[in-house]
Amino acid sequence: MADTEIVEGYTPNFEAWIKDFNEWQTRIGFDPSWLGDYRFDIKFDWDTAGSQIEFGDFKGMPKWERRMQIPQQNIRDAIISMVSVQGDTEFASVEQQNHLL
Repeated sequence: MADTEIVEGYTPNFEAWIKDFNEWQTRIGFDPSWLGDYRFDIKFDWDTAGSQIEFGDFKGMPKWERRMQIPQQNIRDAIISMVSVQGDTEFASVEQQNHLL
């Protein structure tokens, strides 16, 4: 899947999330002016990210798109552990990122 296809597929979902978030703020009585000029935006820069791993033992290899592309089981286990820990510290992170597992 090309990077532009990923962004095109992600953008409508992100925009829907922003709409839902703004509606939720209104329902709970949050004043958006408290955020100042802050804007929710896609911050990841696909143009400079590249398609190769940039450092470490796997430098120069294609970036992993699926779990089974990760060459070592201990790395797969560590990533699953990190997602789980993140889920314990951030609301609903594991459920949101379950497709990565």
